[in-house]
Amino acid sequence: MESLNFVKRLFQAYYKEQRDLFPSVSNLERREFAFIPWENSIMIRHLGFSSINLLTNYLVQNVPKHMYSSASLYELPDASTMEYKNYIGCDLVFDIDADHLEISCKKTHDFWQCQTCNNHGVGEAPLECKNCNSKKFNKLNWICEECLKQAKREVFKLIDDFLVDDFGIEKKNCSILFSGHRGYHVHLEDENLRNLTSQERREIADYITGKNISLRIFGLDASKESIHNLNQYRVGWPRKIILLLRNMLSIDNEVKLRNQLNRYHFKKPQIDALISQKGYIIENINDQRQTIWPVSNFGPASWVKLVNELINEIGAGIDIPVTIDIHRLIRYPNSLHGGSGFKVIEINYNDLEKFDPFSDPVVFSHKNLIKLEIIAPQVASIRVREETFGPFKKGEIQELPHDVAVFLISKNVAKIKRN
Repeated sequence: MESLNFVKRLFQAYYKEQRDLFPSVSNLERREFAFIPWENSIMIRHLGFSSINLLTNYLVQNVPKHMYSSASLYELPDASTMEYKNYIGCDLVFDIDADHLEISCKKTHDFWQCQTCNNHGVGEAPLECKNCNSKKFNKLNWICEECLKQAKREVFKLIDDFLVDDFGIEKKNCSILFSGHRGYHVHLEDENLRNLTSQERREIADYITGKNISLRIFGLDASKESIHNLNQYRVGWPRKIILLLRNMLSIDNEVKLRNQLNRYHFKKPQIDALISQKGYIIENINDQRQTIWPVSNFGPASWVKLVNELINEIGAGIDIPVTIDIHRLIRYPNSLHGGSGFKVIEINYNDLEKFDPFSDPVVFSHKNLIKLEIIAPQVASIRVREETFGPFKKGEIQELPHDVAVFLISKNVAKIKRN
């Protein structure tokens, strides 16, 4: 309880300091608000605020662990049920979270512990505990440089390759927010987009991720030996696929090219065939021909497999359920994330490349120290500002800056240690 109160006091001090600076989202009075308290995980929702002053007063008085507002607009946002809120429309929102990306670093720093026998390990939790056969685990998703670099790359891919190139949306109209923890949100506030149905949003999400793309539209069929529409001079997916294919085959280093193709789980004869005839394929691509085969020992079925692998690389790693949900709650800008103590911060597109998620959203003191005891079996290292702390083991006593202490306490891996 002492550790919890320590964090709550710091959160409250932050909201008091920000009272006159706290941002007001557009159409604030039309949005539903929700909060999760520190004492339990039961969401308090169906709240509405007619002014930013009323909202900041609520924050100072109640000091929530997490804060959300709706992407949707309602006539009566504080109505107790969706039926009576009178839905107006919903912003188009994309969520990119490191949890949903295939990143190798998660195997080294994510953590699990059996709830029954306390058996534990790193990486993804097993289906059942080898010691006691329990299927219940406590899981800890960590963050590191590589996690958030990959998430940032996906944001650029979403905006540059899809929203701008394919949908004609201007970068200045893409509102980017760091979630305060493991990813980013991209908001599009446009009257025309607000009227999209959930099904229409699904079609957009499927397009952006590459899900459910019909390869037959490109003339790709394992039973035939021609490609009708797949060339770099078309728009959208055909161009994306061919450009990536050409860039891959243009790799001069054969070892690197083989490693890339091995990632796609091709057998050696197929890899040999593709590499030996890559010049022929690139020549066809550059000559605007309608076909890029036949290639000896690399038949139509292999092309279908290769194109599917390329699609997986090209698609942006958005969380589809977030985009299609027209009643979604999204983290509020400048609120604090209760799982890290970091600020949910809005970022200009031009500043995204240099944005540092381990420094820019950090709000608590790095000079004031407090003594902590590590209570988790093991804790991966974490960089906060310019310093790296950890890794730690259970029972360690560490005197740490407030910003690091809040992070570890919020993660439930440490508590305040008194003499």
